[in-house]
Amino acid sequence: MTHIPDGWQSVTLGSFCEFKYGKSLPAAQRDGGEFYVFGSNGPVGSHSQAFTCGPTVVVGRKGSFGEVHYSPEACWPIDTTYFIDESATSADLKWLSHLLSTLGLTEMNRAAAIPGLNRKDAYVKSVLLPSLTEQKRIAAVLDQVDTLRAKRREAIALLDDLAQSIFIDMFGDPASPNSSWDRKTIGELGAVVTGNTPSRARPENYGDGIEWIKTDNIRPPKLNPSQAAERLTAAGERVGRVVPAEAILVTCIAGSPESIGNSALAGRRVAINQQINAFIPEGPLPRFMLEQIRVGKVLIQRKSTGAMTGLVNKSQFSSISLLVPPVDRQQEFVRRVKCVDSERDRNVRHLAILDELFTSLQHRAFAGTLWEHEAPGEAA
Repeated sequence: MTHIPDGWQSVTLGSFCEFKYGKSLPAAQRDGGEFYVFGSNGPVGSHSQAFTCGPTVVVGRKGSFGEVHYSPEACWPIDTTYFIDESATSADLKWLSHLLSTLGLTEMNRAAAIPGLNRKDAYVKSVLLPSLTEQKRIAAVLDQVDTLRAKRREAIALLDDLAQSIFIDMFGDPASPNSSWDRKTIGELGAVVTGNTPSRARPENYGDGIEWIKTDNIRPPKLNPSQAAERLTAAGERVGRVVPAEAILVTCIAGSPESIGNSALAGRRVAINQQINAFIPEGPLPRFMLEQIRVGKVLIQRKSTGAMTGLVNKSQFSSISLLVPPVDRQQEFVRRVKCVDSERDRNVRHLAILDELFTSLQHRAFAGTLWEHEAPGEAA
């Protein structure tokens, strides 16, 4: 049985808050005023009028259902959302936003056609309800850590921009036809390998061996691909396409044109699937070429065929023209950007620690154990 701290109550969510329906406000009618317009995935514009009263919790109803957003001021939640303001609850709204993010609302879809959150499903969730004073105290602690997390994410974003800025400052835009640097095609600068899928009819191809990288592992601005969910055995590796650590992996088949050209430095020996072309530089420095491909992503996208999807075949990819400045200039760029990469890694590690701390504090806060080691009267 769950322990209920003194002064707390075990209640259902719907007993103390109401999920109100947002109101439609088409993009053409938003006038860019002072109040944010919220959709299910966050702010989508602004308007001169608000639909809510003061601070507001916005919960995705359709689309990105169950996502929780907090607005410190009045706003306009559109009709794909629910909202909770002072008229819908007596709870502290910041505390409530933190609570809602722990309830698994993103996993409560029952609709077959259009994913969505039924507020009645949320209402029956059992929660522990502390006093208003305690709610504010919990929110203050979580906000402090959340602010530190936000600062780390901001620092990471600035460092991501800095790498591209260094490249443009030193070499200009690789997509510009007016560059004075020498140019060569990818095919002239190194080897190109297109990935494949070893036969699924042979289970012995898949197991605990080399990573099999797919496009969802390529997540710029991360330098290297994420760990693959699937691996190939030695048998699978023999029929797969394996590339070395210095290979630049580029998404060349994707469900959306925007994903074409996403790239990462392999960083270790990996196998790749057929949606990826790997460029293995034979002269130019891999880190330099990776940043050029990221800055000049449009060069890959221009080669893409298809409207709703994207496709750049091996021949088209090999024909893309890139800048080839002297090696000493490439080395200078790599020297500078390695400092950026190192600082980014440090911030990512620190963010992971803060995320772990935040998750631990959340769990303890909503279980009523956040202050269990305090001496009597210390909370006051």
